[in-house]
Amino acid sequence: MIQQSLIIGINSEYIIVIAQEFNKNNINIKTGEHLNQVIDKDTLLILKENILKLKEGKSNIITISTKNSEFNEIKITKNPIEKNKIWVLLHFYKKTGNNYYNDYSKKEEKEEIITNNTHKKEEYINHTPINHLSININTGNIINLNPFFVRKLGYEHREEIIGKHISNFILKKSKRIKLYKSLQKNKYIYNQDVTLTTKNKKKLYLRANIYLTKNANRNVKTYEVVLIDITDLKNRQSKLQEKNTLLQKNNSKLKKIISICSHDLQEPLATIKFSADIIQKQYKHLISEQSLKHLSYINQAVDRLSSQIKYLLLKSTSKDKENCDINEIIQTVLKDLQNNIVKSQAAIKVQKAIPLIKGYPIDLRLLFQNIIANAVHHRSSNTTPQIDLSFIEHKDCIEFHVKDNAKGILQIHHKKIFRYVTKINSDTNNGIGLYHCKQIVAKHNGKIWVESQKECGSIFKFTISKKK
Repeated sequence: MIQQSLIIGINSEYIIVIAQEFNKNNINIKTGEHLNQVIDKDTLLILKENILKLKEGKSNIITISTKNSEFNEIKITKNPIEKNKIWVLLHFYKKTGNNYYNDYSKKEEKEEIITNNTHKKEEYINHTPINHLSININTGNIINLNPFFVRKLGYEHREEIIGKHISNFILKKSKRIKLYKSLQKNKYIYNQDVTLTTKNKKKLYLRANIYLTKNANRNVKTYEVVLIDITDLKNRQSKLQEKNTLLQKNNSKLKKIISICSHDLQEPLATIKFSADIIQKQYKHLISEQSLKHLSYINQAVDRLSSQIKYLLLKSTSKDKENCDINEIIQTVLKDLQNNIVKSQAAIKVQKAIPLIKGYPIDLRLLFQNIIANAVHHRSSNTTPQIDLSFIEHKDCIEFHVKDNAKGILQIHHKKIFRYVTKINSDTNNGIGLYHCKQIVAKHNGKIWVESQKECGSIFKFTISKKK
């Protein structure tokens, strides 16, 4: 004869959250206790292994026969309701002799237990803010649902829904067939997305958990359905998809604009170059060597600008890096800035033998050009600019230092100067150079910062990653 029968619900930390007796034998088990206070160590290890199998979906019901435990048999089943709180139910049975765990001495006692637990379950469902309904397995008609779900569907009374076929709410026939076949095969469904229609013909997006059960008389099979409302999530996903589509369209338009601008800008540059070439060839004997030198500078500048426009077009369609000779890039920058360098009488010292870097050559040229130009531009009055460019090679990056003897920057402005359109002095600088530098460095997986004090010059430091 059965001496005691007990259901224990535990959470993911093996803490008891439910302790329900079937037989009144004063079992001293309290919620909040750890499972190791109920069963012995060896049985607990076996239990944990089987719980993992349940969690991984390898099985739905497991029965363990034990020898050392106080309980002879332990039955483990998943709890389909509020799985995030009570994710497994443990049915403990203690028996004597050859009696089975479900062999009650009196049929009336068994029926009473089933009825009491069914009432408790219904009471729990009716007073919990979850979406729950029961469907007759033979007819497909809704036989019960809780008040919370009634309101969710836009009705006032459950009697308006009970007796209706589930097809009145799941309109997509292919979805109903898919759910039915899955239930025929597995007897349960976990986390399946379904779309229901409310009374006002609005779509309700839900995540369904369905399992097969019987009523108190054990003779009518039903599908018990627990649904989580994911309508807000679906709406957010839909809006995000719309924004992504719009972004793709805008990017496509931007590429076309870049292509058109690149083509149109090449024309006047070609005219400038052509005119400079004509002057050099036809009037060479009439102009001085210095003027010819300036015409040569014009041609070189036009070639670089043309190259930059072509790169802009290429950049809109390609993201491949290439080997960059920083030594050559710096020499090109110094040629572009020669006019300002000569006027200011700046002395620029560059450390030699800088290693090759995988990067974007035009971007890197603009980076060095902006930083060196700033050092020349922000020189102190009556001071000859002294600029030292050096580097330190690390394992994963190259760290560059550009030191100057310019006006210097107060510490409170050290981060502010890298923001978009930030000017800390009322001069002609447009304030976007260093912001652009920060974007270029970030594109090369690096960082940029400044070390400086007012009237003591600055050291701009930045890293360029060696990674491809």
